[in-house]
Amino acid sequence: MLLSSLSKSCLSQRNCKFLQKFIPITQQLGLTRHEHKMPKHLENMLEEKEKPNFAHMVQYYYHAAACLMEPNLVKELEKKYPRADNKWRQGRVAAILKFIGAVSCCIEVTFPLYKTDGTYELITGYRAHHCRHRLPELMLYMEEKKTIKGFPNATEKEGGLLGEKCDILMPCATQMVLTKENAEKVQAKILLEGANGPVTPAADQILRKKNVLMIPDMYCNAGGVTVSYFEFLKNLNHVSYGKMTAKRESSVIREMLESISQSLKQTIEPTKKLEILRDCNSEAAIVDSGLQTVMEAAGQGIKETCNEYSLCNDLRTAANIFSINKIFSGLESSGISQ
Repeated sequence: MLLSSLSKSCLSQRNCKFLQKFIPITQQLGLTRHEHKMPKHLENMLEEKEKPNFAHMVQYYYHAAACLMEPNLVKELEKKYPRADNKWRQGRVAAILKFIGAVSCCIEVTFPLYKTDGTYELITGYRAHHCRHRLPELMLYMEEKKTIKGFPNATEKEGGLLGEKCDILMPCATQMVLTKENAEKVQAKILLEGANGPVTPAADQILRKKNVLMIPDMYCNAGGVTVSYFEFLKNLNHVSYGKMTAKRESSVIREMLESISQSLKQTIEPTKKLEILRDCNSEAAIVDSGLQTVMEAAGQGIKETCNEYSLCNDLRTAANIFSINKIFSGLESSGISQ
């Protein structure tokens, strides 16, 4: 913290060489200019023959965005630190981008699974809950018939569905569904990524050439994570959403309508939409409203970033740039780890 404060105060001085005495060696190395480049082990991601490593996919998308936005970040620091040496600004950008791209922690989830023979098996991985599927009925049908074929009100379909002609295709719950091998078969106009990493870099390139509009996973699949964060905040505060404000907000709307009615000397009836907003003060409604606010703001930011960098239909790169820029601003302002 002391070094971060000292660094910021020294930037306002004319002699920026004085600053280097107090910057750690790891950051001083960043003072030598080098453009952000794609790591060598990721350079052949577009030439993949098999499914790539998921972590490598995430790194590839990150570095592709970082390479594109680095010059703009340096220009932003020119405005913030006009008296600083340009090599220092370039080195600071490089250091923060490297810091963002590094993996700081990894979480592995393991849970026990009780088997019908009375034994337990430890499962490591992710859990997907398809709450709208008729899983209990399907499970009973499977136990009785030893197959899911012929399940009532279900339509049999031979082969895969990824190549079927449709307007919107939603690959959900599974990673790397679309690869270099099957991306050409996609006939959808819009692809909504409802899973983490359902499209590999090679498939992404193919689909963009086919003018398929892809809504990237980091945006399309972010609703659950966002609401989980809301729940985290609720647990920290030990107060449910709306408990402190819902009644007052409803009363304000009622009194406002009453005041207008008295001023006009005629009864003012609220519209159906206003009635819903006035009376629907449940926690679920408040959380849903908060989610809409977050998603709308993020969507607008991605669109503006896409236009700024002339990315056409490459919303994935735009989403990465938009996200990296926010993280970069936070780290640059608060100071990266010394």
